[in-house]
Amino acid sequence: MSYVESTEVFGAESSGTERRADVPAAFPRWLVWAVWAALAVPSYFIGMYALRYLFMGPEGVGALNSVYEMLNMTSFNDFVAEQLPKFKDHPTLLYFHAAGMGTALAIGAFQFVPAIRRRWFRVHQSIGVVYMAAALIGSLAGGIFAIVLPAEPGMAAVVAIVGVATTTFCFTAMGLLRLIQGDFSHHGEWMIRSFSQTLSGTTLRVMIIGMDYAGLPWHENYMIALWMCWVPNLVVAEIVIQYRRARRNGEPFFGPSPRALGTVQ
Repeated sequence: MSYVESTEVFGAESSGTERRADVPAAFPRWLVWAVWAALAVPSYFIGMYALRYLFMGPEGVGALNSVYEMLNMTSFNDFVAEQLPKFKDHPTLLYFHAAGMGTALAIGAFQFVPAIRRRWFRVHQSIGVVYMAAALIGSLAGGIFAIVLPAEPGMAAVVAIVGVATTTFCFTAMGLLRLIQGDFSHHGEWMIRSFSQTLSGTTLRVMIIGMDYAGLPWHENYMIALWMCWVPNLVVAEIVIQYRRARRNGEPFFGPSPRALGTVQ
């Protein structure tokens, strides 16, 4: 794989010149796509499955029982029983949250496919408009939901849910603002941050399944999962952003840049 191909996969600009020794090396293309698929495929199905609430109403939460029973996770039944009354109390918030975040989770990963941006830019724009609208609406509804119907673990859980809702909303709003300003480089960075928070919907469910199979009482540790499903995502997003900046600017990923060193007397 050429340097130019690797750079395009990560969304960085390429000058076509030979890479310096201190510039971070590109990851193999197969690895990039493997990571993308590992995030995109489960996110797509989880997001699409969340849209069932639009057709089934609050009772759609009961459909989770059959899914988790197939995974031999019968302990999830108690959680479903606790959520159903809350969903019935505020169905409108449920619809907006499920429709918004479900849509954003299902389509968000496709915004980072270079071929779509290069060859079908109108498709990229259309997906982006839908994603931003869905993420803004879904995160706002989710944050209100957490305050109106607090999660069982208590205030720490409420803060965690409001936290991820706030970061998702603010990061998406910043991405939209940068797009309007024509600052496409920073627009891309804010959208990476936004999708990292949208992915909390995937990482939360993966953590719940992992806890159950590990024999951990995940229901009692739900608060831990609520924090761990989005804070590490944000850290990884910042690492990816710094990596892209280093490649774009021809600077080392770790340590000061050659330009910074040149200013030291």
